[in-house]
Amino acid sequence: MQHLMPYLLGVSASVHILAGEPGAAREQLATALRIAARTAERWYEPELRRLRAEALRDA
Repeated sequence: MQHLMPYLLGVSASVHILAGEPGAAREQLATALRIAARTAERWYEPELRRLRAEALRDA
């Protein structure tokens, strides 16, 4: 299940962004990026980085 965590955290972060909670989104995205780096599951990393930029913009 660990290989899906970056994706699932990214989806959750998207919801936080839409709810106007960029801080919560940034926390989840940081965790997702750490997991992606540790597990070499980087297929979703570009979207995670895009979401992080969006959350930083909305901060």
